[in-house]
Amino acid sequence: MPTFSANATSDRSAAISGGVAAVAIGCLLIFPRASPAVLVVLAALGVMAIRRSPGIENLRMPPLPVVLILALGLWATLSAAWASDRNEAIAKGASLLGLTAAVWWTQAGLPSSNTGLLRHIGVMLLVAFGACLAFLALEELTGHAFKRFVFQTLPFTRPSARHVAGTGDGLNIAGYITNRNMAVAMLALWPMLLMVRSLVEPRRRVMVATALVLLAVATFAVSAHETSSIALAASALVFAIAVRWPKIALGLVAAGWLVATLLVVPMATWAAKSAKLDSATWLPNSARHRIVLWEYTAQHYWQHPIAGIGAASTRVLDNRRGVNVEVKPGTHYQWRSGTHAHNIFLQTWYELGAVGALLLCAIGLALVSAIAKLPRDVVPYAAAAMTAGAAMGGTSWGMWQAWFMAGFAISAVLLGFAMQLEASGDPSDRREISPDQAPSS
Repeated sequence: MPTFSANATSDRSAAISGGVAAVAIGCLLIFPRASPAVLVVLAALGVMAIRRSPGIENLRMPPLPVVLILALGLWATLSAAWASDRNEAIAKGASLLGLTAAVWWTQAGLPSSNTGLLRHIGVMLLVAFGACLAFLALEELTGHAFKRFVFQTLPFTRPSARHVAGTGDGLNIAGYITNRNMAVAMLALWPMLLMVRSLVEPRRRVMVATALVLLAVATFAVSAHETSSIALAASALVFAIAVRWPKIALGLVAAGWLVATLLVVPMATWAAKSAKLDSATWLPNSARHRIVLWEYTAQHYWQHPIAGIGAASTRVLDNRRGVNVEVKPGTHYQWRSGTHAHNIFLQTWYELGAVGALLLCAIGLALVSAIAKLPRDVVPYAAAAMTAGAAMGGTSWGMWQAWFMAGFAISAVLLGFAMQLEASGDPSDRREISPDQAPSS
């Protein structure tokens, strides 16, 4: 077991908070659909650690990224006026507003937190995260032995036939049943690695961080969720660059965000029409299918280019077409958008139009600017976390799925915890930064 550099508080409050933190991160990784509830629990733990209410000035002047995300949520809510399902659009916009408010309130109060209590919470989060990663890897290697046992013992817990088929010992569990688990694990990984830096004594820090990274690599590698492996590789590259050249790394993140937000519509059309990637046999079946979904979405974006079709309208419009939809010539895939675009950047253009896409672009640039102002040793972790989130959002689920939105919010809260722990650590353990090394703001 690693030795932590700070003594854990031993009072009852710390014990309860640590236990709740461990259960919360366990629920996140094992039951990812519970992520909205996990966010509430983590925000509550953050509030419990606060010694006094956050200064009113912290709440009166939210940082620019928060302002822009709130603006995007408000625009999504307003889009209910022309959305296919007004109630759904209002609900999704309100969800984004609520999740953002929870993150904002938690982050505003962290500078006033009880360091001892927060460190105890951090230790339990870190231990539980590692244990749950190991469990997920074991589940993949054993063909989901634990799930088989649960589904056989408690049949009412069995998911739909799409995920689990057969009876008794002949259960056939789809490999992608843990895709959500891998996604939330990837979103939490870099905040957890920053906690390692903040909580583990220097002489054992590299060993613990390496063990956690190797465990994550192994877990993602044996799973069916390729996006997590892509996100890990991309974020690790950004981290490695940021350790030595933070300005270059942040420049790459900003450039990638600009391309993803501003050029996604023409790129989606190019991938199918010019590059013919929808019929490229060297690509996985899921990738070719996504390219067809992206092409359809990109073409139909132009019908409502400024305001979009309204938040959460993709699913409604697609369902209206029924199941008997023509197949795109030269492929085996139906010519439709699907319930969502599997790309939050493209989905934003389609549902929220150019207004929403420009807001999303501004959010990313504001985040990069905010990361540039962080302490030098924190920048690589924050830049890597943003990269992982962008990669995850660019090729996987719909932007309005509650668990997915909450997963990003949890990543932000955990990163806030880790940054506060880093800020409250031993000053003698920090590297001095020369003016020419400091990241620009």
